[in-house]
Amino acid sequence: VVRVAVARESHGYTFDIVEGSNDNDRAFEDKGVKIVCDPVSYLYLAATTEVGFDAGQGGFTFSPPTLKP
Repeated sequence: VVRVAVARESHGYTFDIVEGSNDNDRAFEDKGVKIVCDPVSYLYLAATTEVGFDAGQGGFTFSPPTLKP
């Protein structure tokens, strides 16, 4: 499970690999990867974030939307 959070103050993102989700998390899946985030981050991520895996780069690719202040 990939946990993603939007850091609105810095216009950035954080993500970690976690075992599961919290009770208030929102979840979605992209290309077989389960993504969880808090309800506010979900508003930014749900419709536009793409997650992939690049074996040549040795890990996940993460293409989030552009945040607007």
